[in-house]
Amino acid sequence: MILNKQLTKEEYEKQKAALKLNTYDGLQAMRKRADDFFRTQPHKPVQNEHNQNSAGNHLYDSKDSIDCYDCKDLEDCVRCARVFSAKSCMDYNSWGDKAELVYQTSSSGDNAYNLKFCTTCTTGNSNLEYCAHCTGCSDCFGCIGARKKKFCILNKQYSESEFKTLRSRLIDHMRKTSEWGEYFPKHFCPFAFNETIAMEYFPLTKSEALKRGYTWREPSDEKPNVKKVIPAEKLPLSIADVPDDVTDWAVTCIATGRLFRIIKQELAFYRQMDLPLPRKHPDVRHDERIARRSGIKLYPRSCGQCGREIRTTYGPDRPEIVYCEECYLKEVY
Repeated sequence: MILNKQLTKEEYEKQKAALKLNTYDGLQAMRKRADDFFRTQPHKPVQNEHNQNSAGNHLYDSKDSIDCYDCKDLEDCVRCARVFSAKSCMDYNSWGDKAELVYQTSSSGDNAYNLKFCTTCTTGNSNLEYCAHCTGCSDCFGCIGARKKKFCILNKQYSESEFKTLRSRLIDHMRKTSEWGEYFPKHFCPFAFNETIAMEYFPLTKSEALKRGYTWREPSDEKPNVKKVIPAEKLPLSIADVPDDVTDWAVTCIATGRLFRIIKQELAFYRQMDLPLPRKHPDVRHDERIARRSGIKLYPRSCGQCGREIRTTYGPDRPEIVYCEECYLKEVY
């Protein structure tokens, strides 16, 4: 089938060959045709499956979890993103893997229990607060890079009673300064806003990011040591016409003018799949793929078939036809 039209095998092969999908122009033309066709077909309100009393997008096998995105196997979770196998977590970004009671924490997981305001803490941590890059630790406060430590504050070892007393004093002080209960300050982040996945979930312009107190870093590429630089539009249209020494070239992106290279393994993949060389920098290609995904904001909208009120990632001003789950399943099955 091509664009939902049933064909014989011979017709299919003939029409597919006519599309010239092994050329850059043919691939771009087919993508536009496909996008135009998709807009005429009903869409699911969200990309969710096997959930109970849950809401979000790209959410799977979850129960009682709200505003969760790109997640799987959650229970009693709120506002999680890119997390799997987690229970009773909130405001948690990235990882999971048997995590429980995790709050305002990023990039931490693997049997994590009761982590608050932590980042990049891995494997078997429990009862950590304001910690970073710790492994196998428990009952620690404000530690970084610790390994298999217990009752430490700012990486200093204390007895259990000393730890509890000093922790209580620190929390009392942080409450007075309005620091307790807040994640690490923005200026602690080693990356600029536009270098993080925050740009994928909450895209901002440079001026907006700076106004909110984030840093911004313009892309800076090292000058490649290559035989020659070639504009992307001068690349061969078909992979069959690409010479082996293309890996010694630098290509000028048609969208940004940034230089990028084709590596050996990449060239082998394009040849195996009979795909043309890309014309855009990898960062641009990534941004375009992300832009094609449905987002993390849910809008109220009416089902295009029965009129029932639904919540969907497609805003009311979007051209897509959106059905409720029940109508969508009736349509496709």
